[in-house]
Formats: sequence, structure tokens, C-alpha cells
Amino acid sequence: MTAFNPPVSVCRYCQHYKPMGRRGGACEMLNVSVQAVWKGCQLGVPTFTTAYESYAKCDLVRQN
Repeated sequence: MTAFNPPVSVCRYCQHYKPMGRRGGACEMLNVSVQAVWKGCQLGVPTFTTAYESYAKCDLVRQN
């Protein structure tokens, strides 16, 4: 069994995370409410990733 290593450690460090209010935010990729401190998922994209890397990853996810 392999270990789960998300591309970002927590939601707040992801490009798709948008803060809303004081405690939470939203994941624009999944269209759901999330907390900034939640563990990152496999769809996470680091904040300072180039646009090409970000879009290539999204295309791979959509193909599967």
C-alpha cells in the first residue's frame, strides 16, 4: 500500500482555495465549503505553480 502524499499540505496553500469569512473558505475545483486547515487533496495545486502545470493536471483528472 502506498502513502497518500497530496501536492499541498493543507487547503489554504492551494490555488483553488478562496477564503470566505473568518474560519472557512471554498474549494473552487470541487464547489464545496472547506476549512483552511484541512488536509490537502489530490486535486490540490500549489499556489505558485505555472498555469501550464495546473491545466495539465486538471486534464489528467478529467480523463480518468
